[in-house]
Amino acid sequence: FLTLIMGDEKGENTLAHGMAMLAALAAVALWAVIQYLFFYRQFGPRIHHPLFDPNNMAAVLNMGLLPSVALFMTTRERIKIFLWLGLVALFFAALISTQSRGGLLCGGVAMLLMLPFVILPLRRQWSKCASLLALFILVPAFMHVYGLFLHGDSGLAVNFLSAGMASVTDRVGLWRSTWKMISDHVWMGPGLGTFYYYYSFYRLPVDRSDGYFVHMDALQLWAETGVAAFVLFYAGVLALAWRTLHAIHIAPPEKARERAQVAATFASLLTVILHSHLNFSLYL
Repeated sequence: FLTLIMGDEKGENTLAHGMAMLAALAAVALWAVIQYLFFYRQFGPRIHHPLFDPNNMAAVLNMGLLPSVALFMTTRERIKIFLWLGLVALFFAALISTQSRGGLLCGGVAMLLMLPFVILPLRRQWSKCASLLALFILVPAFMHVYGLFLHGDSGLAVNFLSAGMASVTDRVGLWRSTWKMISDHVWMGPGLGTFYYYYSFYRLPVDRSDGYFVHMDALQLWAETGVAAFVLFYAGVLALAWRTLHAIHIAPPEKARERAQVAATFASLLTVILHSHLNFSLYL
């Protein structure tokens, strides 16, 4: 980061590195879609390879999806419009293949916060908005039918709804037990990475999780390293939000595209921050 913001051509360097990272994310998304289409028996039903967990995969894919939407909405070159729309479809299909309810929820919230910066003026953007809406409907519909007839399973719609309450019960049980654990080590904690050593003593009978992660990063950091980590976690988030809003505020009206890019970058990070309250994206 420090290397990119120093020097005479920091804008160009940052853009080049950003595009390189987006290309790397696109490669991960492409592999996820290939797994779903052709290697479902080996890697399904919730695609996550090469990552540890499908929810972590969803968090990574959201970081590519949100900037791709912004690039699609702000470009005016015909070739790039089709390129970015194809990239949006790729990331969204990969996100669907993880079957991560939390990933879709957090990505949707961040998308709603980002859209005002990328769709205005609406009279010029209505066709692009219609294209996005059609894509967000047709991609999961195709994947559902594909899975239903070729994979022989119950389809994406049923898979998304199955085990939903069990997942919620496990997380609530984890959070309740972790709070009791925190009450015994409020200030310092037993040490980073020690959660699973102590959790079995506090585990509730309704909790069927593995017991390695709290599924809430801030709470796990507090449980392991004390209240200072909890405070610093949210201080970092607030600092990031303030800097983003400040950058958008000082940008002149003619810098609409730059404001959209700033909003999209923050939105992509926001998906991970939000998802870290349902999973362990940042902890890993």
